[in-house]
Amino acid sequence: MLGAWAFLTTGILVAIGLADLNRAHDDFEHLAHGFLQHVSDRALVSETAIEGFAAFVASMDEFDQKKAEAYADRLLKRYPFLYMFEVARRIPHAQRSASEAELAVTYPGYRIRHFAYESGRTWAPAEPADYYYPIVFQQPFIPDGENITGLDILSSDGLKVAMEMSFERGEPVATRPFDLAEGGRGYVLHRAVQHLAGGPPSAFDAPAYVLLALKSETLFSELAMRPARVEVRLTHREMDSDQEYSTVLLSPALPASASETLLLPKFKEKEILDLTSQPFLLSVEWQLGWGDLSLGYMVGVVFASLLIFLAVRSYAQQYIRSELEALEKEGRLYELANFDSLTGLANRSHLMDFLESALARAQRHKHQLVILFIDVDGFKEINDTYGHTTGDLVLAQVASRLSLELREAELLARFGGDEFVWVSADSDEIVVLDRLIARLKGRFGQPITAKNAEFRITISIGSAVFPEDGRNITALFEAADKAMYRDKRNMTLRT
Repeated sequence: MLGAWAFLTTGILVAIGLADLNRAHDDFEHLAHGFLQHVSDRALVSETAIEGFAAFVASMDEFDQKKAEAYADRLLKRYPFLYMFEVARRIPHAQRSASEAELAVTYPGYRIRHFAYESGRTWAPAEPADYYYPIVFQQPFIPDGENITGLDILSSDGLKVAMEMSFERGEPVATRPFDLAEGGRGYVLHRAVQHLAGGPPSAFDAPAYVLLALKSETLFSELAMRPARVEVRLTHREMDSDQEYSTVLLSPALPASASETLLLPKFKEKEILDLTSQPFLLSVEWQLGWGDLSLGYMVGVVFASLLIFLAVRSYAQQYIRSELEALEKEGRLYELANFDSLTGLANRSHLMDFLESALARAQRHKHQLVILFIDVDGFKEINDTYGHTTGDLVLAQVASRLSLELREAELLARFGGDEFVWVSADSDEIVVLDRLIARLKGRFGQPITAKNAEFRITISIGSAVFPEDGRNITALFEAADKAMYRDKRNMTLRT
């Protein structure tokens, strides 16, 4: 009993643990899918926004600062997670001074400048060149020195590569992620304007590019609002490049304990965003912790099961003691263990013991062994119409009539309900089996009377013979059961 209690309690605890794991995994899958949807939605919005801004710029015969500011403001109000719209215009060296003076009216102190992204991260005047692509428009404009007007996008390899690829593809292209000059981690989408208005033969002859600067933590704000145990990493790789993925945004998880890492699973999910302008890879990991399991519930289960075990054991001891005393007094212990109380026939337990012995003898002496499955036809209607008491009386008489055909080395058992099993251990010929079935069915030529009612009883019989129909009890039972249902169907067809 102690072993059964331990096994049952352990099974319950394992079931609770598995339920916790399944629930956590479902939560994780839902979370990862939500993050992917968030990234996909925001990336598509940013692509749509720069396409719209590029189309607007291309539609102007002459760039209008005020109209561009108004259009960019509308987009930023609609999509507050976007960071900054910019326009870079091609300026030949001969026009540099005039251009700087013109733009200084809008942007005080405007100069064409370089910024050292890769080293030093300092501003410096642009070295003389045949042409420049400085940023001539910035919205929103940040007057506290963090604006980037005047930045020559040719001064950064990353900006320059994205600029060329945008020209070649005629669609937005993102730079690899980097630390923005104005602070924060992010990347910049480029869109060559000339593909919208008809353009020049090369990227460096294009009159203008529009840019959309994006701050990672602002654009993908939901990734930072993950559960403490979840790590989210968004990485990016330039198109047509074999470079390793570089980090766009990382939200690390709280460190797990050694026991959690050793004993509990870690869920992992990787999803690729199929968007050519922003080829992202989203990685989500969740190291399960002890707090994610129903430990309090498990302790309660153990405590409750222990109390139940003690109570059941005490009750069982008292009950068994009293029952054994009663059975010993009445001399019915063997009878209860081996015979059906209603019909007096062997019960299922006695049947199985008898079958095992008979089958072993048949195998040893190479004799046949016959099993008959007997079912009372229409018995359910008797029970439903006349009640279970009448049904029990009918079953008792069915058992009595069948028993009249019993011979030595044969056993009749009540298998359950209105089903009986006949075992004949000395049947050598199939013709004897046919005669036996005929005799058994013939016992019901006269009706059965119970509680002043007469019942015309028929029985369906299916047989199985060892070794032809099976070499073990299970196979023989299955064969006899199928044969019995065939007999029942045949009888239905005949009637």
